[in-house]
Formats: sequence, structure tokens, C-alpha cells
Amino acid sequence: MIYEKVSLWNDDEYDLSEYNPEMAVFSLKGRKKRPAVIIFPGGGYSNLSPREGEPIAMQFLARGFQAFVVKYTICPKKYTQPLRDATRAICMVRDNCEKWRVDPNQIAVIGFSAGGHLATSLATNYDSDFLKDIKGMEKGKNRPDLLISCYSVITAEKGKRHNGSFFTLFDGDESKYDLLSLEKNVHENMPPAFIWHTWEDSAVPVCNSLMLAEAMSEKNIPYELHVYPKGMHGLSTANGETLIERPEYKHISSWFDLCTDWMNIYFNLSEYDDAEYRGGAINEDEI
Repeated sequence: MIYEKVSLWNDDEYDLSEYNPEMAVFSLKGRKKRPAVIIFPGGGYSNLSPREGEPIAMQFLARGFQAFVVKYTICPKKYTQPLRDATRAICMVRDNCEKWRVDPNQIAVIGFSAGGHLATSLATNYDSDFLKDIKGMEKGKNRPDLLISCYSVITAEKGKRHNGSFFTLFDGDESKYDLLSLEKNVHENMPPAFIWHTWEDSAVPVCNSLMLAEAMSEKNIPYELHVYPKGMHGLSTANGETLIERPEYKHISSWFDLCTDWMNIYFNLSEYDDAEYRGGAINEDEI
């Protein structure tokens, strides 16, 4: 397996003395290119949750996906920079698809909570003018092929939004919140989505995911939506890998199997019969 950390920016593009946005690369070796998942942990744009980074990458690696964890910009930088980081990350993965053994047409983004807001921002705003000056950027190059949204911050609507994420992202300027109220940014060319949430989530209300699904329905964009009746916010894998196991979490942990099954349908991986390509079957020389 290839493991490395790469900086998203050069020091003439970003003040790296303050913060260094980077991407952790987890790439299985082998002859064939694999589908990839780019992971954005949550943390309200003020920190990044380690429970929603590397443990998620390990789960996807075990299913035969290449995995990338993005340490994107957080407070005190604002608004456009996290989305610029996300754009740079997906462009870097496509630029290095030979080295990292990635199929450039099979790249999904997955985000949790505020990281889900960033992943969904990329899926809906990839063609924004303020991203077009990024080095290596070409039209559509930063568009993900699939979106995976996990208990994500979506709406800026008062009474439904996660106040902390929007306050941090826009430095409390409520006049700008609607710029990234993502149910309003859905368009016909955004990728299909896998969406999950828990009904009991008291930090990011489940209506966030429902509003995303409704907006996608209106634009005739396919999605798969799962709402689990029990469970707090921030469950990550919802198993012993990331939390104390509880009986009610066993049901919620099914999200990962459902998600990878959904990905396999969209990426048509069932047509490959060899053990090297099929998720979960990894040869020793690939590790």
C-alpha cells in the first residue's frame, strides 16, 4: 500500500506558516485502477474529527477502494477557502491517477456533518467562478462522480441550520449564509447522492438531509436516502471502530454496507470478476 501526505498548496499560494491543508493518501497497489473516495471529516469548520477521517479510509480500503482524507482549511480562514481546498484535492487525485491507481471517472466524495456540507458544496458548486483560477483546474475536473452525505449540514434556514458551522464559515455575517444554503444550489448536473441521517440528531436536524433529497427530487437527480430512528450526531461508522458499541448502533452501522452496494451499482463494479478488482478481496502484494 502507498501511504503519504501531500500538501494541497505551495507556499506561494497559501500561507503555510499558519496552517497546512493536506491530503492523506491510502492507495492499494496492483495492476488495475480502482474507484476512489475522498473523505471530508466534520468539525463545524473549527476543527476536524479524527473519528471521521482515517477510520473511514480503512473501511473503504477493506472494500477495495482507494481512499484520501482531506485536512481542509478551518477557522480562522473563511468561506471560499475550504471549497478551494476540496477542488484542489479532487484535481490532485485525477492528476495522479496513474501513481495512485485511481479510475478518474470513478471518484466519490464523502463528508460528515460540516464535512458533508463541504462535500455537498463541491457537488453543487464545482463550476463556481472563484474556483477557476486554481492551478491545474479545468472545467469539470473538480466534479465528483458520486456524493455521500452523512448527517450533513445543508440548509442555512433559521431554526433548521447548524448555527456553529455557518457562523464560523461566514464569521457571523448572516447576510451571506444563503450563498451556501445547499438545498438552493442543487442543479441538474450535480452527481447522484447517498444520504443518511438519524431522526434523533439534535445537533444537525434531520430536515437538513430531507431538504437535500427534496431539492434533488425537484431536479430529477437520483439519490438513496436512509433515516435511522435512533442515534445521536457524529456516529461515524457507528461501530466499535469509532465508538462504544450499543445495541441500537448495530442497525445504524448498516449504512456502510448499503453505501458500498450503492457505489458498486453506479460504478458497475459487478462486471469485474477478478479478485483484485472486487471490493474486499485484497492481495498481499497490494498492502
